[in-house]
Amino acid sequence: MVNVVIFMGVIVKDDPDDKLVRYVEVVEEYRNISGQIVRDIIPVINWNKTNKGNLFSFPVGSLVMIKGHLENYLDKFIVVCENINYLGKN
Repeated sequence: MVNVVIFMGVIVKDDPDDKLVRYVEVVEEYRNISGQIVRDIIPVINWNKTNKGNLFSFPVGSLVMIKGHLENYLDKFIVVCENINYLGKN
């Protein structure tokens, strides 16, 4: 089975309860039924499950491209970051 996730978004915050998780906001290219732009907040964790990796080397507000896979982490789905590219400051 193939499990690959690739998306571009802005790092918006760190999880106050779990210091290993960061949240990335992705803006969809469509509007919902009420005409609002859809924004998804995706939880992301480093592949080695520490906060000593590339994911934490960029400040909040950074535009990034993330490649990884979905995993069940503490009974919730999360993206495990395998590769991250810095695209600039938002």
